[in-house]
Formats: sequence, C-alpha cells, structure tokens
Amino acid sequence: MSTRDLPVAMRIGSMEWGHSKASLQFAGPYNGTRQAMEYLAERFVVSLTFNAAQRRQAGGVEGFVGWLTGGANRVRLYHLARPQPAGSLRGSPTLQAGVGRGAVALTLATVPGATLRMGDLFGCGGQLFQCADDCTANGAGLIMVPVVHRVRGSIAPGSAVVWDRPTAEFIVPATTGRYAYMPGSRGPVQIDLEETW
Repeated sequence: MSTRDLPVAMRIGSMEWGHSKASLQFAGPYNGTRQAMEYLAERFVVSLTFNAAQRRQAGGVEGFVGWLTGGANRVRLYHLARPQPAGSLRGSPTLQAGVGRGAVALTLATVPGATLRMGDLFGCGGQLFQCADDCTANGAGLIMVPVVHRVRGSIAPGSAVVWDRPTAEFIVPATTGRYAYMPGSRGPVQIDLEETW
C-alpha cells in the first residue's frame, strides 16, 4: 500500500464532494416516529471526473485510476473548489485544548476576530474536519468550532491546524475500472472515492 497526491497534470472536469454517515435509522412500530443512532465511522466521499483526452494523452488517467482501483493504494485530496476557508482563519492556528475520540467540537487558538464559516474545511491531528456553524474567535483568540464529523482519535493540545489545502486520504473501493474510447479519443473517466484511515 502506498499514498500519493493527486497528480497536478490530471485534468479534472468536475468534482462532487459529500459525506457518508455511519448511522442506523428506524421508525417506531407504534407511532411511526423516526429515530437514528450515529456511529464514529463518518467519512467524506468524493467523485472525480477526468476530462476526455486525445488517445495519445489518455494513458496517464488510466494508469492512475488503475493504480487506485481496489482500495489498496490511497490518494491525498483536498477540496479542489474550496482549498482555503471562506472565513478569515489564517496564520499558524493550533489546537488550544486536546480532544478525545467522539468529540463534536474543537477549540482553536488563533488571533482575536478570526472566523470560520459553515462548511469551511481544516485539518488537525491527521484528520479532516468541516465546520458545522459560523464561528468567531473571542478577544483571547480562542474559537470553538463545532464539526460535522466527530473526532476519530485523540489529538494533543498544541497540534497544528491546517487551513490551506487540508487533505484526507481516499481510496477507490471498486475493484474494476473501465475507459470508453472513440475514434481518436478517450471519453471522460469518473471514479468514486471514500475517505479512509
């Protein structure tokens, strides 16, 4: 197993970014009320579509997708359309207080007034997080950030927070890949990925 970054030369036509929640849902047998239980195996899911290419330039995508197919190898990805937060969080923020598995919020140390907007992504402790609500650092520079996916494993206080192109590792769980060819060219190639750790 090995991990690499998405090759810069790969021309991405479109990207879908989403979530896969690990939950159990059921309706009550007597009154039909809906109930749900969530588990800690939440993850990001991504679909990438590579542009069509001339036949002589098509091999790179085939080789890369073939290398990923089956889930043994991984690719590091960031949100290609939003590589930095919409909020003003910049500089060298750190995790103010350590967090344990299952935590639903992180407190970051930054500068007073720094912001994160709902949907902003950031990394900490080798995990990728998405901000679940707008938040602003107080006068002491502390910002409590509710997160969409809970913390998977403990993160020590003082850990660096990555706001510029924060990544997660993804696999292609499918065991097969196909590539459509027309005279002189290869059509677009679409792959589905899911976050792994």
